[in-house]
This record gives sequence, structure tokens and C-alpha cells, in this order.
Amino acid sequence: LSEPGIRSGVRVGDNVFAGYATGDGSESAYVCLFALAYDQPADVPIRLWAEDLAGNRTEVAFPCKTFPQDFRTRHIEVTDRIIELVSEDILANTRKVSRKETPLETFVEINSTYRRITNRRLSELTSSSVNKLLWDQPFVQLTNSKVESRFADHRIYTYESEEVDRQTHLGFDLASLAQSPVEASNSGNVVFADYLGIYGNTVILDHGLGLFSLYGHLSTISVERGNSVSRGEELGRTGQTGLAAGDHLHYSMLVEDVQVNPLEWWDPKWVQDHILSKLR
Repeated sequence: LSEPGIRSGVRVGDNVFAGYATGDGSESAYVCLFALAYDQPADVPIRLWAEDLAGNRTEVAFPCKTFPQDFRTRHIEVTDRIIELVSEDILANTRKVSRKETPLETFVEINSTYRRITNRRLSELTSSSVNKLLWDQPFVQLTNSKVESRFADHRIYTYESEEVDRQTHLGFDLASLAQSPVEASNSGNVVFADYLGIYGNTVILDHGLGLFSLYGHLSTISVERGNSVSRGEELGRTGQTGLAAGDHLHYSMLVEDVQVNPLEWWDPKWVQDHILSKLR
């Protein structure tokens, strides 16, 4: 950038990502992590932007190769047991939603309206980040876990064979033994450690430059907001709090408030080629 004090970053469609000073002693060099959301087209406009202290703003296009991606569709049968399990836990921990005339209506309210409320809160929690990377290795998957649900699965919910709701599941569901230790997938700072809507007991780590990881449905939390944690350090134990019908870990990666596919961040070559080599 041409002068200090300029805000900058990358705009991907309607999503705006912030630039961060590199910390190399030069006030003119900035870095920005940005991503396409799962529901954005491959040809979405991607532009650099900068804004000075007076509010004058400039945008410019730059070459960026993108590819379309298809995501799975899954049918989820909702049972009376699932409805009772989910509703009782969430209603006991929030006043954002209330019991409806029928248990099914309560579940749909939680699955739709309360999901949107949770996502708005998640956007607030990921609105600021440390201005440097806090890690230098690839992210790691939960030890000895099996992927039960993948990123951006489109879910069709049915009750007694009738469709009752549709939602997109962002993140991965990772299953291991009940109440298994949940490790930090990489080094970072704890920015949230409490009950978070449909995610139940949740820990969120800031990894710097707008990159976050989320660990949901925990039975217990063993860290506090403000703690610094190392890659592999225990954050809590798997569970089934929030919108969870069984013991597992809901794991998400976010670039600011845009959820992205964890598979890329678990891939050492992808991390090296797309992140570390460019920053170095």
C-alpha cells in the first residue's frame, strides 16, 4: 500500500476479508487469507480493495483461478428420541428459542431459526484476529476419528417419511470413542469456550490472520477464553451437547466468518503450497 493507515483486503462477491500487516518492518506490505463460500459460484468476482483514512476506496481485479464443486445430499430421519434429546439440551441452555405446540415444531425451530442465530453469533466471534500466523505446521484431524459427515452436506430432514426441513451442514462430524480427548488441531488462542447455540459446548481457536477452528458438541471444556494452546493440546472431551444425536466432535475451519473445507487444511502439501510458501 502507498501509505500507512489504509484498510485493505480481498472482496469475494459480498464477503469482505481483511488484510493484515506482514510485520516485516514495512508498513506497505499486507497479507490476506480469503475463500469462496460453499454456496458461491466459481465465477464470483474477486477483487483487491483498499480504503484510506478519509474513506476513499479503490478496488482492482486480479487473476484468480477457481473451480466448481459439488457437495453431497443426505437424508436424515428425525425420530422422537432425537427430537427429545436435542430439544431438552438446547432449551435448558438458551432463551433464544422456546417450546412450540409440538415437539416436531420445536425441533424445526431449533434446526432453522436457532441455527441462523448461532451463525450470527459465530460471525461476531470471528470478526477480529491476531495479525500474525500462530502456527507453522498443517492442521490435524481428531485422533482415531472417522468422518461421519462432510463439509457442506445438504441435509433433507424427514419425520415419518415426510420432509420437514432442509439445511446445509458446514464442517465435519468426527466420531471416535465416547468422551474422547479433543486436541487443538493447531496452535492458537482460545477466543470462546462456552455454550454456543446448535454447537453446544464449544471451543473456538484463533490461529491468526483471520483463520479459526471450531470444536462443538463437547461434553466438557478444559480451556478458558484467553488461553494460548499448542497443536495437540487437549481442549475438552467429545459429547452430544447442542444439536447432536450422538457422541462426536463437530469440527469447522473458518476464514473470518466463512466456513471452509477442513480437508485442505489437513493436507500438508496444500498448506505448504497455498499458505506457508507464499508467506515466506
